Amino acid sequence: MNNEEVELYINRVKDTISEAQKELAEVKIVRENDPTEYSYVMKQLQEMNEEMGVFLERATPSQREDLMEARKYIHYTQDIMTRGI
Repeated sequence: MNNEEVELYINRVKDTISEAQKELAEVKIVRENDPTEYSYVMKQLQEMNEEMGVFLERATPSQREDLMEARKYIHYTQDIMTRGI
């Protein structure tokens, strides 16, 4: 696995987390009774978490550190969204 693949994946993780945070804010403010986008972004986070395993298997040790940090943020975002905080 090359650094560019890992970097692209981590950028996707960051973009998804950013989208998740935006959706959480919108759900809290505007769409408390319409969780469609919220559910979609939660599904995206879960898929990224599952996909992370493939990246971790192929990654070099230094890439693993970056990927584990990204996984930590995925879990953190999932936890916040699940609790609705």
